[in-house]
Amino acid sequence: MINVFRAPDKNGRDAIAIVLSQDSMFVTAEGDPFPGVALYAPQAREIAFRLLLFAQEIENGRPISFHGTDASNLFYPDSRRDRDQH
Repeated sequence: MINVFRAPDKNGRDAIAIVLSQDSMFVTAEGDPFPGVALYAPQAREIAFRLLLFAQEIENGRPISFHGTDASNLFYPDSRRDRDQH
C-alpha cells in the first residue's frame, strides 16, 4: 500500500510524505526481492496526480479547490472521501 499526504518536515516546513507499507516488496527481473513497489501506468498517474495537487497546495499557500477525479475514478470529490474509504 502507498499513502501520499501532506506533512510538515522536522523543521515545520510543508512537505509531502510518501509512505510504503512495511511489506512493500517486489521481485526484480533477476528474481531478487527488493523493497518498494511496482506500479502499472494508471497507478503511477494517480500518485503523480496527487503529488502535483499537493505541490500546488504548498506553492499556493492554501488548499486548492478540487473538482476532478483521478485516473482510477476512485476519488469521490463531492463526499471528500478517498479511494481507501469506499
